Amino acid sequence: MGKVLTNFMNFFPGAISRSVDDIVISMKNATSSPIAAGAAVFVSSDGSGVTTVRPGSTPDEFVGIAVRSPSATPETYGADVRPYAANDPVDILVRGCITVALENAATTAGGEVHLNLSDGTYATEEEEDVTIQLPNCSWRRSAAATDNCAEIVIRERNLI
Repeated sequence: MGKVLTNFMNFFPGAISRSVDDIVISMKNATSSPIAAGAAVFVSSDGSGVTTVRPGSTPDEFVGIAVRSPSATPETYGADVRPYAANDPVDILVRGCITVALENAATTAGGEVHLNLSDGTYATEEEEDVTIQLPNCSWRRSAAATDNCAEIVIRERNLI
């Protein structure tokens, strides 16, 4: 018999946090590096799939955010997450709400979402030549001190 969850465990990067109107698509990981849940993904330079952020990435290449692939059991939801390997299909949220890792930063609901080009971490403020603004994205819930996760809303589909 299955187990019923008493709460939705959305305090993990890559977890879809509200599923009213979310849209998830699948595209191939076009790199030899794994793509972690909660990572912003961009169309690859040859258009064959998606990659994580790279130096020179632009906002018009942004596709969405990699969705957490949950384990088979609710008991291990927090512990059992594997990244998307090279050539694997990557589930990507292109519209909706998703939880991402954000350490030591307070967000403003409706504020702009920025991404660091060197390491792919999320930021709340723009830094010239260091971050890019993710189009059609805004902050919804601020990072909690206990989980270092914040919530992003992707209001409209980007590119795809």
